Amino acid sequence: TDFETWLMQVLDRYQIRCTFAVIPRICAGNAYDPRPQDVVPLDATKAAILRRAMKGGVAGAAVHGLTHQTTRPDQPGQWSEFAGLPEAEQAQRLATARREVEQALGQPVTAFVPPWNSYDANTLTALETAGYTILSAEPDRPILPTSSLQFAPATCDLAGLRQAVAQARRLPDARSLITVLFHSYDVSELD
Repeated sequence: TDFETWLMQVLDRYQIRCTFAVIPRICAGNAYDPRPQDVVPLDATKAAILRRAMKGGVAGAAVHGLTHQTTRPDQPGQWSEFAGLPEAEQAQRLATARREVEQALGQPVTAFVPPWNSYDANTLTALETAGYTILSAEPDRPILPTSSLQFAPATCDLAGLRQAVAQARRLPDARSLITVLFHSYDVSELD
């Protein structure tokens, strides 16, 4: 929790809003192994830190899968918790994940960030069925023209942030949105 506490302080100091992709019950073993595994529920202390930051206006939340465990056997590099599953199964997993994250945080959550940025057309329909309104993933992923989802594509990683800001400043529209995709292990201050 030291990292989360430190990050919330930095966000608050600079008034930067960050959306945290939350996994309600992460697999306890190897996320790249699709066999049944035990799961660990979202830590109550981490949930409390995020709840406080959300109330303070510096944090938002998105669902980041149910367990962040691949369902694709024997497909290294093509890991996905959702792609390839029937739409009904995806909708059930997405609804369960959303309900558990909302219970942990005490607020509605309608954004989804797919593990490994991986999803398929069934995921898009399942997201709508499960009540999601926003999808954030890499920009080269599938989109259904008839979808009611709002898309917030990831535009860069931490290493590319300075360049993204410089490019945004050169645009005539001052309302540019930069979506930075990063994990806690991408932050050197963690160590």
